[in-house]
Amino acid sequence: MCAICNETVAVLKEFNLRRHYQSKHQANYSKLAGKLRAEKFAKLPHQLTSQRCLLTKCKNANESLTRASYKVAYVLAKHGKPFADGEIVKDCLLEAVDELCAEK
Repeated sequence: MCAICNETVAVLKEFNLRRHYQSKHQANYSKLAGKLRAEKFAKLPHQLTSQRCLLTKCKNANESLTRASYKVAYVLAKHGKPFADGEIVKDCLLEAVDELCAEK
């Protein structure tokens, strides 16, 4: 995987990597030299890691929302009453809060 643009190279060979760099990134990165180039390259893996962490956090949030909706549906099915009943609303909200805000 290219550390600059996150594209995958078909076959991991020196020629393919060189061709990818020359065709897509040489215009932007050929101006950098020495220490500046090394610093820029050192930042690239950290940026990729931070992007992956962001996506993982979003995935976990979506999973907890889905679990909360299932718990609310279970409470409604267990009582067999519509959502408009006041006591059922309280039970549903407690289940959702337990799932979404467990640390609070």
